[in-house]
Amino acid sequence: MNKKILVIVAVSIAVLLGLFVFLKCGRAPCPLAKSKSGVSLSGMLNQARDLQGKGDLLGARDAYVKLLNEFTSKKKSKN
Repeated sequence: MNKKILVIVAVSIAVLLGLFVFLKCGRAPCPLAKSKSGVSLSGMLNQARDLQGKGDLLGARDAYVKLLNEFTSKKKSKN
């Protein structure tokens, strides 16, 4: 009986946290949507996809590398 209550409480907390994050980033641009240099994530991603679609694979690779460098933190890249 106690395990059921614990599971229900844990799931409820997870749902509330998920809802909070969704509402926080859903209406306004998420703080991770722009890099420190002010370039938007979607703009860089669209540019890389356009280059890939045109067959410029080296340019697309460079765009993806730049995107990764701009939008990943040093903590995440160490893992």
